[in-house]
Amino acid sequence: MQTDVLIIGGGLAGLAAAYEVATNGHSAIIVDESWSLGGQLRQQSQVIVDMPAPYTGLRGFQLSQVLAESLQNLPVQILLQHDMIGLYADGSVGIACGGQLQRITPGSLIVATGAAESALPFPGWTLPGVMTIGAAQMLMNRERIYPGKKAVVLGSSDMALEISRQMVELGISVAAIVEPSQQLAATDKTIIEACRANEIPVLLEAQAIAATGSGRVEEITLVSGPDRLTFKYEVDLVCLDGGRHPVLETLSVLNCQLAYRQELGGWLPCYSARLESSVSGLFVAGQAAGITSQAAVYRTGVIAGLSAVDYLEQKTSATRATARQMLWDELKQLETAKYPARWQARLDHMGG
Repeated sequence: MQTDVLIIGGGLAGLAAAYEVATNGHSAIIVDESWSLGGQLRQQSQVIVDMPAPYTGLRGFQLSQVLAESLQNLPVQILLQHDMIGLYADGSVGIACGGQLQRITPGSLIVATGAAESALPFPGWTLPGVMTIGAAQMLMNRERIYPGKKAVVLGSSDMALEISRQMVELGISVAAIVEPSQQLAATDKTIIEACRANEIPVLLEAQAIAATGSGRVEEITLVSGPDRLTFKYEVDLVCLDGGRHPVLETLSVLNCQLAYRQELGGWLPCYSARLESSVSGLFVAGQAAGITSQAAVYRTGVIAGLSAVDYLEQKTSATRATARQMLWDELKQLETAKYPARWQARLDHMGG
């Protein structure tokens, strides 16, 4: 099987990249291990802010549907429940579904494998009822299952505060948001104000020392402040916000050079302003290029799609060059407004 561009990952960045490739006259194949397109968007009920028209005002799951539908009449093939498992010496890529294996020979590759949540271990963290904040969101918004009735959230990122707000709106009591530093990690003022409006208690300079229970979590013990004051909460849900990091397995298989940038989530592939990795013709997009907001993820997907077209055609059109510069300007505006250290890290990562 051959295609102009093979896209690994069918989330926001992958869908955006596929649309750019296809509307510029090239074929694409999207490979995703899940049963449907959309990635993390599928369980996000909040409005994805800072999106361009025609995607403004859409909630995450709605945005996923609109983007997937936009590909229906374009030369884009979707391979769901497929995994990329290897690279052959001739440059073809091995794709597996169940026990069946096939080769795809692409003219270019875009890796948009997203991010994974980082572990936040402490005594008792493996008890049933202790889960990542993303897992709780998935249960609530995608599976329509209440993960618990009374929760403590360990961590205070924008994502943690947003999901805490969603839990309260569903009737789940959030006993406390626990942050080990002296201030909230969240930077989105709208989300912070929403949590204050919902009167969600916040404990700063605090951390969990143990979760206990018989068969599932029933109590969590925290210490707070320089005097190490002890707090105990009866809960049936503990949500862990250990941060996120780029998913690198595919990039490692494809022999991409990596570098460490803590502000962007840790290890990630090296890339240029075209989002081209150290491997010629292989581009990265989305959270795989550094942890950021969904609006920024979308723009990296478009940049990667435009750059893949340039690579295929061995030239850069004035229209694509202008579009790419506008996207970088928007990306700069988005990240400097909320995450200035992240934007500087991205500039450093690209060599200035």
